[in-house]
Amino acid sequence: MIIYASRTHSQLKQVVSELKNSVYAEDVKMTILGSRDQLCSNKNVRSKNSGYGLTKVCNSLTTSHRCPHKNKLDSKFKNAEGASTWLDGLQDNFMSLDGTSSSKKSSVLDIEDLLSRGQKEEVCSFFHSRAATKTADLLLMPYNYLFNRSYQRALSINWHNCVVIIDEAHNIESAACESLSKSFSSGDLSRVVKELQEVLNMVKNGLDPTITGMLHDGAPEKSAVISVLKAVFEIEQRLDAVELSAAGPGPKPSCDKPAEWFSRMLESTGFKADRRGYFLTQLGLMCDVLGLQDIAAAKTGTGGQQSGVAGKEAALVKFLDLLYLSYPRTPEEIQSGKFNNEGSVVYICEGGRDSSRSTTGSDGRRTYIPKTSNDKSWLLNYWCFSAGVALRQLKNLG
Repeated sequence: MIIYASRTHSQLKQVVSELKNSVYAEDVKMTILGSRDQLCSNKNVRSKNSGYGLTKVCNSLTTSHRCPHKNKLDSKFKNAEGASTWLDGLQDNFMSLDGTSSSKKSSVLDIEDLLSRGQKEEVCSFFHSRAATKTADLLLMPYNYLFNRSYQRALSINWHNCVVIIDEAHNIESAACESLSKSFSSGDLSRVVKELQEVLNMVKNGLDPTITGMLHDGAPEKSAVISVLKAVFEIEQRLDAVELSAAGPGPKPSCDKPAEWFSRMLESTGFKADRRGYFLTQLGLMCDVLGLQDIAAAKTGTGGQQSGVAGKEAALVKFLDLLYLSYPRTPEEIQSGKFNNEGSVVYICEGGRDSSRSTTGSDGRRTYIPKTSNDKSWLLNYWCFSAGVALRQLKNLG
């Protein structure tokens, strides 16, 4: 497979235009990746949601088989003589779902073509583009997809022997660094505590059978939830105790630390290097439980209480991403206990209002709860300044 990455979809559109005019357009099997905001073909859903809110609605509808566009796409796989046979001609089949024929050249689609065709045929463009990665010769994507951990895991890409072409590679450095950078606030950590307590109560009381049935990798262990919760309380105390100085490097009271300082702190609170795989897996399962809670409520018609803030990703997901960045990444690092946080730095500054410290009254108005003398608002920025780290991780996929 050839993976062609560019900075924006408008640049990828130019690539598709050139491909359509080439001799390869007749034979190439290609697909292009985009977000749900770009590729959701269900107008009723897309017009009312965006970002993480759209992702949650999409997951709810598709898991409960209530999205007609995804259902129609799934039916094509089930009704085909063989899924692989239908995938071999995926683009052409997609173009002719209404029974009409199309030329092979017209199966070379940019992001707008793919969405338009999906809306016309009422077939899910988003999941279609991902299914096509199984048989594609050419895969087009923006830079950030190359380094996104969730995309790397979710896509059906055999990275061995892939050829990766980076358009305007002088822009790749910033994208690579951004992929290994994360901001995390005291408010986020407060939400992590609430979400972990919610998961713990669910595990203690027994998970809803609907949720259990959708957990493909099993449920989180109660002991793991308790261990993570204890570690998070300790992390909160440690970060609250960090001294921020008006003479710090930023405009607000702040301080900067080597990234290894943060990794050592995580290890001392319980996230041991030799248990990296265990904790990351268990945290992933906890995130799955939170994400499936609303879906289960929708399927059973019980309503349910939404975790966190509507339209925002769970804080636990952000925390998991932060752990991926700061945990040792290689077997050598884990065995030696040394942290190779090459080119990374932690910058902590005084934060603004903690959105988790607010309440909604009977009149619907949100009231901020003033901080006590023991409260401290901060913003932790984990910044990577070495693009080589992300590029080596990409190389190691294959």
